[in-house]
Amino acid sequence: MFVRPRFDVYREISAAIHAIFKRYSDLVEGVALDEAYLDVTENKQSIPYASTIARHIKTAIFQETKLTATAGVSINKFLAKMASGQNKPNGLTVILPEQAIAFVEQLPIEKFHGIGEVTAAKMHSLGIHSGADLKGRSLTELTHHFGKAGHYYYRIARAEDDRPVEANRVRKSIGAETSFARDLSDHSEMLKMLPEMPEPILLTQIFAKLTSLGRIHTVSTGVEPS
Repeated sequence: MFVRPRFDVYREISAAIHAIFKRYSDLVEGVALDEAYLDVTENKQSIPYASTIARHIKTAIFQETKLTATAGVSINKFLAKMASGQNKPNGLTVILPEQAIAFVEQLPIEKFHGIGEVTAAKMHSLGIHSGADLKGRSLTELTHHFGKAGHYYYRIARAEDDRPVEANRVRKSIGAETSFARDLSDHSEMLKMLPEMPEPILLTQIFAKLTSLGRIHTVSTGVEPS
């Protein structure tokens, strides 16, 4: 059974949430309809602590949309992303600078952002099961086994991530999938099936995620304990 998506409602909610973000910072990088990074180091309301801003945003989202939000606060995008996955749903996790290394070291490797199932399995075969294990490997070894991605793994194992929050980042790709009653192997047959889809499957999958606002990643140099 297919439920016709209410795109007008989704657009309205998404706009309302982003308007809340913009009350605090113009540096908002949306990575999905239910996920965004905010750099609040120099925020519009001169609030000294990112964790305070995260609480204000969570409260405003619930009051104005009746949706809950989970927030992660830390000093860079990688750590903020990891923090946001700790207390779902409707949680707030802060990783202080002095906690960063210990947090990463205890994290199971399959929980790392940017390490998928296949890569995690390969790391397990190499004896890498945690952040501490990953940190113990040299850059040369990691690039030997994982190519350019080895540079990224080397840095995140040390809680390092210098990627900026990009307010106008253009999404380069997006994907979704659907299953047919039988396997399709012929290209022309696949093209014939497209008009038969009841709604744009891609948009249906994206907007279906808006039952709650998934994650807010707040990046700031001013972080206080939660």
